[in-house]
Amino acid sequence: MDSQLVGHVWAQDHSKSLHFTFPPASAIAQISLSTIWETGPFGADHYDKFPVRISNALAQWSSYTTTDGKTNYLSPPVPEVIANELTEVQAFFWADNCYASAIVNMFFWPSVWGQ
Repeated sequence: MDSQLVGHVWAQDHSKSLHFTFPPASAIAQISLSTIWETGPFGADHYDKFPVRISNALAQWSSYTTTDGKTNYLSPPVPEVIANELTEVQAFFWADNCYASAIVNMFFWPSVWGQ
């Protein structure tokens, strides 16, 4: 492995779009939910909006682009992207009626597919 990028993102009752751009590289990009709090991270019980708590959270890659300029849309969205000559990846992160956090990992290699 040549290098690694690690990030932590969070959302509270809203969605976020994540966009990472970098020089062409062979990479494995991963995103995963880390934590979901229905009562709030600081003890405030302001997420209890319904008689039965309804909370949803999702963190997924939605597309990636390679040096040939082609953008590949992922359907359904996936938690991992593996590509040579990767130049950008995009994800969405959604937290509904909760506070959620996610971890983003990118591993950069000389080649991730047999080239």
